[in-house]
Order: sequence, then C-alpha cells, then structure tokens
Amino acid sequence: MSKSAPRARRLPPEARRRAILDAAIRLFGRSGYSNVSAAEIAHKAGVTPALVHHYFGPKRQIFLAIMAEWQQLAVQSLNVDRTLPFRARVESSATSWFEQIARYPALWMATDSEGGASGDQDVAATRDAVRLGAVELILKKFDDVVDDTPAARWALLGFTGYHDIAMRAYMRGEIDAATTISLLAEGLSATLTTAIP
Repeated sequence: MSKSAPRARRLPPEARRRAILDAAIRLFGRSGYSNVSAAEIAHKAGVTPALVHHYFGPKRQIFLAIMAEWQQLAVQSLNVDRTLPFRARVESSATSWFEQIARYPALWMATDSEGGASGDQDVAATRDAVRLGAVELILKKFDDVVDDTPAARWALLGFTGYHDIAMRAYMRGEIDAATTISLLAEGLSATLTTAIP
C-alpha cells in the first residue's frame, strides 16, 4: 500500500496575506503596476487567484495596501536625532532615507511614480501623504534652521522630487550608493540653507 504525498502546510491568514503582498511587491517593483495581473501575483505567491481576491479584492487594492505599508516605512526612516549638529542631521537624514529604500528596493520601485498606478487618485493621495509626512518630519528636525512656512513646504516637496530622481538613477545602476547619499545630503542642505531662506 503506497502512502499519499503529504499535504502542504496551511499558512495562517496573516502569513498568507503577507506572502501575497510580498509577491506583489516583487512583481510591481520589477514590472510596474500596469504590467502585472492578479493572476501573476497569485502564481508568484503560490495561491489561487480566488484566494488573492478573498484577501484583497482587485489588484488595485493590493497596490493600495503596499502604498500604505510604504507610507509607514518611509516616514519612519527620516526619524533622526534632533540634537545632532546641522550637517550631521543632514547626512543622517540622507543616509537613513537611502538605507530604507535600499532595504526595500522592490517596494519603493512599486510605489514610485514611474512604477505606480499613474492616474489613480488613491495611489496619488498615498504617495502625496508620504511626501508630506517627510516634509513634516524634516521641518521638525530642522526647526532651528528653517521656519515652517508655505514656501518652505513647497521647497521641501521639490526636494522629494529631486530625491526620487536620484534614487531612480541608483536603482538603474547609473550611480553608486555613496554618490547617491552625497547627492541627497547636498540637495537637502541646499534646500534648507539656500532655497528656503
């Protein structure tokens, strides 16, 4: 009498949900939002499309869940020591932001404007919330250097665009990590000390 093959261990719901998200992050990060289907996400996660839909609904909801996760991680990465001297704070901010993105490159690429669901208002709102959260934190960490004014906020929002361009160049292998961090630090320093005043 032959033994049947052992059944695969059933994952708890939160672990299954995480596996689906991780698969989606990898796929969106590599191919962009519009080039990935829910069926591909299911295949990569080792589940059925019906199970993906059970946990998240349509593909757009998966992407919004990724965006929400990125929002928390991205803003936390800027939480530098307020008591450091100015230049050390600038370098720590640039380094910590770079390291957070480098730690989760597929997640960042999936939520970046070039890889994201362009035209989706909820995605754009979450992306804007990440940028605004970063601006808020920079204003708090550098309140001895710059006042919280509309002009300061616009300048720092502009810096987030500069940041995205530098990170995309790094992700494409056009510049190395040290150069990227240096560009980010110099850009933040110039924004705080020259552009805003």
